[in-house]
Amino acid sequence: QRLQTDYIDLYYLHWPRTGRDMRPWMEGLETARQQGKIAAIGVSNFSVSQMQALAQVGQIDAYQLGYNLLWRFSERDVLPYCAEHHIAVVAYSALAHGILAGKYARQLDFVPADQRWTITLFKESVWPHVYETVDNFKTIARQGNYDLVHLALRWLLRRPAVKSVLVSAKNRTQLLANYAALTVDIPDAILDDLTVISDRAMQVIPDEGNPFGYHP
Repeated sequence: QRLQTDYIDLYYLHWPRTGRDMRPWMEGLETARQQGKIAAIGVSNFSVSQMQALAQVGQIDAYQLGYNLLWRFSERDVLPYCAEHHIAVVAYSALAHGILAGKYARQLDFVPADQRWTITLFKESVWPHVYETVDNFKTIARQGNYDLVHLALRWLLRRPAVKSVLVSAKNRTQLLANYAALTVDIPDAILDDLTVISDRAMQVIPDEGNPFGYHP
């Protein structure tokens, strides 16, 4: 009623619970779809085996996952599965918690209680590699007179599996910068250079399941 609509365009199942059968939830969403209350069903942060289980009782239309130049583990299994089953991919954490906006110094100064310490890319053993990688991205940006945010978002938008990208903005300036990434012209050769740098980083960044290291 508050949204002034009688149906939901896309309804997500977020964060599957370890050891819990999610098929009853999927069955409920399929019932809602048949009743016209839901147009499409999505899942977020599910593994391939978890999606296969849901596919026994319903149709997954969209998959939302953390995906960016510093976090590409889904390319091994999840993205191929989505492509094979015609599941639209929606990428969150497109700028890797602001890292790909170049906002952090070499020496992180978070207070001890800051939740960012639990994020894989900020961990003490990982951050030096991440910082060096972003510094290399910055070099490409400077050489071509590009905005680092534009490079990161255009790279993501060019990935064949990605249908939509989620980005946040704290103010109008950030909003306009994000929007400009849709129209800026960046040659494929530049984006390929980013991929090469990213490939090297992915050899040392540990796969903890998702960018947050969160396993409910």
